[in-house]
Amino acid sequence: MNPNKYKSVAIKIGTWNVATDLGQKIVPNTTLSRSKIVEIAVANLAKSVSASNQLKLIDFRGREFVNGHQVSHKKLIKQ
Repeated sequence: MNPNKYKSVAIKIGTWNVATDLGQKIVPNTTLSRSKIVEIAVANLAKSVSASNQLKLIDFRGREFVNGHQVSHKKLIKQ
């Protein structure tokens, strides 16, 4: 293996499961490696960020982030 070509990353089990499900949705009835799934997801994310210049993400818990900041949908109540 060429150490200049690959890097290792650690991901949470929940993210691993999302990647597994996503792989089945990308190409049904075919098994993609998690590496390929992450590669496709990162490429698509990079395209969407460069197109809109504003990054909007929703994590696997349903939390929404815009440009790295968590968005709260709670209303402020004056007392």
